[in-house]
Amino acid sequence: MRPQKILVSPKRGKYWADNESSTAYSPNKGFLGGDYFETRFSYELMNGSPASALLKASIEVVPHL
Repeated sequence: MRPQKILVSPKRGKYWADNESSTAYSPNKGFLGGDYFETRFSYELMNGSPASALLKASIEVVPHL
């Protein structure tokens, strides 16, 4: 997989790629509620053709009990 491009950054947290196959989201300290982000993953198919996928994520941050 190639690097991803964040199209819409989360407003109340941080989204990042740890490596080519692992990503993470972390809310801002003290934030509870909804957040949203969009990213595009680019990759290569088995036949060598380029391809991409769009990820749209709605996240609900709730208190940890």
